Amino acid sequence: VQSICQRSASLSFIRPNVVVFLRDVLDELQNLQERLSWTWEMLNTMQSNYMAVLSVEAAKQANSMNSSMEKLSVVATIMLPLGVIASLWGMNVDVPGGANNNLAWFVGILVGMIVIVAVMYFYFKTRGWIRMS
Repeated sequence: VQSICQRSASLSFIRPNVVVFLRDVLDELQNLQERLSWTWEMLNTMQSNYMAVLSVEAAKQANSMNSSMEKLSVVATIMLPLGVIASLWGMNVDVPGGANNNLAWFVGILVGMIVIVAVMYFYFKTRGWIRMS
């Protein structure tokens, strides 16, 4: 359209009112092209913003998952020695104090397990591995 408008003086078969119409069409096409370019830039900006929001949300999810895993790890670490003690004393073998009919060994083992849990809890608390949140 632009080349026809530029060469309209040399082309005798094109009437002057058609040239005016083609110039109007050319102006409208240029306006549409500018609006399309602006819309394209806006869409790119919106996509970038959307991707940034997704990235922030993914980071929040990852932090939440890390916090949960941290708490589970502390609980598992505290429970591990208790499981080892219970499994050793729960075997069908002779254990120290098993021949006695009193509960001294049983109470001693329970107290030992409670002491282990308390020591580990306070150690983890002083190191900052256990947070109340």
